[in-house]
Amino acid sequence: MTARSRLWLTLICLSFPFCVSAQKEKVVEAAYTYIYSSDITPKAARLMAYERAQIEAIREAFPGTITAENHSLVINDSEKGSSSRFYTSGVSEVKGEWLGDTREPEYTDPVFDSAHDLWSITCKVKGRVRETVWAKPAFRWQLMRNHVEDASETDQFVEDDQLFMTFQAPCDGYLAVYLSDERGMAQCLVPNDQDPAGIYRVQGGKRYVFFSDRHPMNDGQMPTEEFTLFPAGEVEYDQFYVFFSPNVFRKAANGERQNLDINGTDRAMPGEVPYADFQHWQLKLLSKDKELQREKKIISISRKKK
Repeated sequence: MTARSRLWLTLICLSFPFCVSAQKEKVVEAAYTYIYSSDITPKAARLMAYERAQIEAIREAFPGTITAENHSLVINDSEKGSSSRFYTSGVSEVKGEWLGDTREPEYTDPVFDSAHDLWSITCKVKGRVRETVWAKPAFRWQLMRNHVEDASETDQFVEDDQLFMTFQAPCDGYLAVYLSDERGMAQCLVPNDQDPAGIYRVQGGKRYVFFSDRHPMNDGQMPTEEFTLFPAGEVEYDQFYVFFSPNVFRKAANGERQNLDINGTDRAMPGEVPYADFQHWQLKLLSKDKELQREKKIISISRKKK
């Protein structure tokens, strides 16, 4: 090997760890005022203001653009025979990702502008963000209503609907799925919260169907349970979190199972973790594993019309 070849190999070895270490993390603060019309509920407005404040914080910390994540919620008004975009947000043009809150978000009271029939609400956030410098292993997932065909994909559900989730990864790895509700609790759905191992292995290229007893995985792991939806009020907005990594990781520690009275009906609930603890688990996990990919979707659950 010539001296020039040895020098070239040395430069390659030195440059790779430098690229990895260039993925910066910062603690940032930002505020965003969201202006919305009267057909949007205060719950949805708070979610939008919170998401947009996160985006502003990332943009200030890491100027520039890069494809990241996005999510949306669409409400169909069948009585009026129309479909309108109700909620949409994204992080598709920011050069980073929100790892987690380091302080509870703060909201102002909604303010009504009588001249324009508009409301506004401001959200202040403080949290840890990380610069996005390379593509992570992408995966595909869908939420389905009562069936597993592509036509059943939706983010809008009704009381007593059965929810299915499909998942496909590009490589072997590990998966966790959580649901965060308006009570401030997060439920572990994958792996099964009673699985003592606390991990769920997936095979690259294999299509998984979760929360269905008609689609057994035959993978030797504890199957996930069926998932039937019900709202705490007339309409509820929850967030699905999907975590995937080629590196092994375990679910957050959760409490014991319990029964919960929902609208006069006793419902069995999986083990839960307070949202603050769930945020802490995410922050620690995302900071440790640079290959971990996290995606979110917001869903609505409406009560049946009488």
